[in-house]
Amino acid sequence: MLNINFALQATTAIALIGLVGTAQAQSVVRPIPGPTAPAALGLGPVAASAPTSRAIARWERLSAAPQVTPGEFAIEGFGAGSFLPESSFNDADGELATQRAGWGARFGIDRGDAGRALIEVELESSFYDFGGTQNVLPGIDDPFNDVYSTRLAGALSHPLSDNVSVQDSLEVIFAGGDETKLDEGVTVGGSLGLSVAKTPELSVGVGLAASSRLEDDALLIPYVSLDWRPTERVRLRASGPELRLDWRVSERIDIGLEAAYAQRQYRLNDTPTGQSAAFRDEQIDVGAEVGFRPFPGARLALSGGYVAWREITLLNDGEKLFESELEPQPFLGLSLSVAF
Repeated sequence: MLNINFALQATTAIALIGLVGTAQAQSVVRPIPGPTAPAALGLGPVAASAPTSRAIARWERLSAAPQVTPGEFAIEGFGAGSFLPESSFNDADGELATQRAGWGARFGIDRGDAGRALIEVELESSFYDFGGTQNVLPGIDDPFNDVYSTRLAGALSHPLSDNVSVQDSLEVIFAGGDETKLDEGVTVGGSLGLSVAKTPELSVGVGLAASSRLEDDALLIPYVSLDWRPTERVRLRASGPELRLDWRVSERIDIGLEAAYAQRQYRLNDTPTGQSAAFRDEQIDVGAEVGFRPFPGARLALSGGYVAWREITLLNDGEKLFESELEPQPFLGLSLSVAF
């Protein structure tokens, strides 16, 4: 058993790649109330049902930085988070408010005729504020607060011919409470897709995504993809659980509209009742984002919208201890990325 806890992960991301050592420190990246950007707008963990399906699209934006030239590495650092106000449970008493804060880095390279590659390291802290409920874990008013996740992912896009390319990806996520052992909260996912460029402005594709789930059966989901650029300033992308429309208003301002599904999973700390349950949080966000580039390579974005559907599930030894949807709720976000 490894004794690295998830609070340490939030301060030492690169060290986790080696999976060595033990500690009991608290994270310096704490979720705080305030405007942040949700995962569904492309800066948080990708939905586990479609691992890194957006990684290549992220490379497209990263490689667009003026200082990045083909054949060289592109590096982007980013920070983001989300604020979701209180929302009532449909099938239980009480409310839930959620705040998230995260940061990470992406490393990309354009390999010319050999395609493109991207590596991502991402850390996120989430704070769940339960109110007026003892239904999630019987007899416990506040079953848990802070949980942490560390995501390591890679994606490749390599051509088979002039108009056909293969896109594949792999991700590993470690997620849980601050006392959770590393190997108890690990999930693994991957995807494999084939993309065909019908014209320089339009490509379509199909693929298959797989992901393990804590205390539940693994997912295996086929998906279709679309990438259409009707003009130099407008781009429509659809892949698996995400649909996004981008409009580059000017060299400094862009606007995006998006609908996306996201899933987070955590292994919780042991409770006073002796349970070490798995917690799953799923949601569908519909929102808009306004991006501003104060200087080349930097992007500041404000986002907002609605969580159209959200469901939380608590499982232990494969048994559902609690499951309930939440009333629809708004979200507000802020993010910053800088490419080098």
